[in-house]
Amino acid sequence: MKWHPLVLAFLALGCSDSTATVREGLVVVPTAQLHYRVVGTGSGTPLLVIHGGPGGRSCELATLEAIGRDRPVIFYDQRGSGRSSIATDTASWNLPNFVSDLDSLRRALGLPQVHLYGHSWGAALAIEYLLTHGSEGIASLTLAGPLVSTPRWLHVTDSLLGTMPGEAREVARRFEDRDATDAAGYQQIVSRFHRTFVQREETPFVVQQRCAVGGDTNWQVYQYLWGKSEFRATGTLTAFNRFDRLHEIVLRTLVIVGEHDEVPPPEAQAIAGELPRAEVVVIPGAGHMAMQDKPDAYIAALRRFLTAADAH
Repeated sequence: MKWHPLVLAFLALGCSDSTATVREGLVVVPTAQLHYRVVGTGSGTPLLVIHGGPGGRSCELATLEAIGRDRPVIFYDQRGSGRSSIATDTASWNLPNFVSDLDSLRRALGLPQVHLYGHSWGAALAIEYLLTHGSEGIASLTLAGPLVSTPRWLHVTDSLLGTMPGEAREVARRFEDRDATDAAGYQQIVSRFHRTFVQREETPFVVQQRCAVGGDTNWQVYQYLWGKSEFRATGTLTAFNRFDRLHEIVLRTLVIVGEHDEVPPPEAQAIAGELPRAEVVVIPGAGHMAMQDKPDAYIAALRRFLTAADAH
């Protein structure tokens, strides 16, 4: 692969603002258009960022723009959400298409070598990409609060739900049994779970700023692929499981989670134990959105890992 000439031209500008947007546009893929945004003027190997969801937005990870002083950071919105085209055909919302989109984006932007970063569902995409397309040109892998197995995820989140007061787990299951997940009582439990294990702090200004023009989260995609809540999977990913294939990924890998993550530190250690060259970083006081809860500590840990990976 070769660098896209426009990206090369922008990188040569040497802008004084290391996190300035260097390029923004659309990549056409089958049945969709993907919006991308390249940030940063650093000369290090680019970081390609895959957001969570499903149906999420890249703007939620805007604190990673701080890495732009070291290297270009490439954000993109997955098909059906954010500023990418909104598809109404659910048949196009499948794992092979999302993986193919990632490969198409990389080729369209001419990225011969990248560090690959996936958050939550984005980590599942990163793993699937490596297992189906190989690791050529991938300098390292970062799995942030990663989804590697739906059964394991549900087992862990069920345990976390059981730690919440007011018999939250039992009450939630009763709502689910009645197919009443839209009820106010169920949504209150979802909100408490989110504040405890997903995002514990106020949304950083840079995320608010980017998401104000970042398009919408597509909850139809979320429910179609995943389900009604983080601890209730009923969608097409119900049987997703790549835990037993993690040993095939021999890249230098960072597994990074929050202290109070939906993917708690013991589960992060179990995931890292299956990867031949992995290390674990736990961000104190943070939840699943650790890059928003504790951005300084998070960026420092990610920067250290990427710099070390470049050195090797």
